[in-house]
Amino acid sequence: MTSFVKYTLLCLALVLGTAAKGDASATQVECEMLILLLPEGLQNFPMASCEHLENAQVTISTTVIVPAHRVVEVERVLTASYGMEPLQFVCCGYDTKLIVFPLPKSHPLAEGTPNGAFRSVMLSFFAVASSQDDIGKTVHGLGAFDATITIEMVDY
Repeated sequence: MTSFVKYTLLCLALVLGTAAKGDASATQVECEMLILLLPEGLQNFPMASCEHLENAQVTISTTVIVPAHRVVEVERVLTASYGMEPLQFVCCGYDTKLIVFPLPKSHPLAEGTPNGAFRSVMLSFFAVASSQDDIGKTVHGLGAFDATITIEMVDY
């Protein structure tokens, strides 16, 4: 299924109000719509978490798992697509600065933006570099373990 078809189906589900705001299935749809903001080829990773936060600056947060064998490729794609800085080793893993970009006004999640608020998307990428049994003593190379991409919708 193409991204356009997925996006259209998710938009339809959101517009038809398949569930009340805050409902688990509505939250799932919102998280899937955030994931579709990732470049083509990065949209089918398994979802590890999905949250709709009430009365918070971060309103929707989702995390996907990037398999270890795709970490280096995903780093290249995120760098090319968003100008993300390369992953840097920090303490126990590889991390990068947050990527922040405006939520496109045409995106269905832009509806309902509070007056005076600027709705944007924050994206972060983290890859573990030491195994639990090493307790940080041995650093493993990038791609030795699965990584995570976290995508959050934020109202400023």
